[in-house]
Amino acid sequence: MIMTASNNRRQGPHLPTVDDRLLWPRDVSDLLGVPLDTLYQWRCRHVGPRAIRVGRHLRYRRAEVYRWLAEQEDAS
Repeated sequence: MIMTASNNRRQGPHLPTVDDRLLWPRDVSDLLGVPLDTLYQWRCRHVGPRAIRVGRHLRYRRAEVYRWLAEQEDAS
């Protein structure tokens, strides 16, 4: 539970919003318009958006994908 400074009431755990949901590799591939194999190659070469492991599954945070995409735009 989290104590808020403004009202000292306890709040429950953070509930995910649509933007907080983790993306599957296929989602990121479609979003970026690159083949799934390219996304996996980027991960191996540490050049694509950072991914996280959830058990044995690979997932991406939406904010991380957009952050990485903005970096690519700044670099060009």
